[in-house]
Amino acid sequence: MTQRPAVGPLCLVIAALAFAAATAVAMQLTQLGEAHPVEGRNPISFCNVLFVGNLCALLVLLPLYHQPWTAGRWHSLTRPQWLALGAVALLSGALSPALIFTALEYTDANTVLILGRLGPPLTLILGALCFRQTLGVWTCLGAALAFGGGLVALAFHSPDPAPVMVMGGVGLGQGPVLVLLGTLSGVLGGLLSRAFLVALPLGIPLLVRHGAGTVIFFGIASVVFGPHHFQDAFSPVLWQWMLIYGGGIIALGQVCLAVGMRLTPLLPTHLVQSANPLLGLLANFVILGQIPTAAQGWGMALILTGTLVSLVGWVTHPVQNRGMRMMAEAAVFRGV
Repeated sequence: MTQRPAVGPLCLVIAALAFAAATAVAMQLTQLGEAHPVEGRNPISFCNVLFVGNLCALLVLLPLYHQPWTAGRWHSLTRPQWLALGAVALLSGALSPALIFTALEYTDANTVLILGRLGPPLTLILGALCFRQTLGVWTCLGAALAFGGGLVALAFHSPDPAPVMVMGGVGLGQGPVLVLLGTLSGVLGGLLSRAFLVALPLGIPLLVRHGAGTVIFFGIASVVFGPHHFQDAFSPVLWQWMLIYGGGIIALGQVCLAVGMRLTPLLPTHLVQSANPLLGLLANFVILGQIPTAAQGWGMALILTGTLVSLVGWVTHPVQNRGMRMMAEAAVFRGV
């Protein structure tokens, strides 16, 4: 008799493919919008992709996760949980994606991908400090190697003629700086979720992050750029692609990640998530034609080596290495 494939690992693989392709697909869609302007404007700008894409994802997620939205549940939330929901909506729902999407206007998708991989080791470092967890030697070594991979990619990044920040003697342009800020914002949002919201049904923080985060982003962008900034937000060409991007990639990835992590042991979960950098590089090559530079290749090699070292530590000393669970739990709330 033929055995059916395990649902949990299959969901994790689908989530990994969706999140790996998301950035490349977004960039490809903005290029498509430039080829089909509306009165000289690109209707599929990064701001419109983020705003309408989140709305489309929310339309898909709301019917799936509406059960916890009852008056009794909301009245039972504590003040710290309310504050955490607002902070997560701001950090993970609005600032992090906005900063990273803006960075795509100044740097290539591979740089965004590799610098974004600083998120897991940052989660480990800050999480260990905040939650006073003791991490195993293997986990610390793996995090250090992964962090070093991001630093290598930064150190040998093409010099910017007008750097906005200097780190270790290396001048960083606007793109890398925005990626670093966006990654840090997402990490802080994930840690806040783990600290205050992990006991809530997933539907509450997930929908608040998408819904309130979209509203916050709309408000900030309208103030910074003016109310006319979203005048093409209801363009048919934008919505037809955002229903695919927001509903078919973002929402699908979120649902599969949540289901997969609930049904799959931690080690296979981490193995699948560890493939995200390679899948992202492959998606950037296939969709955008971007080939990694030598520095990006070395940085990615260090990141993958760090991941393997962490896995060795988990297999040999599972009790001492709680860092993988911390990264996994924070990743669900970050949606990456």
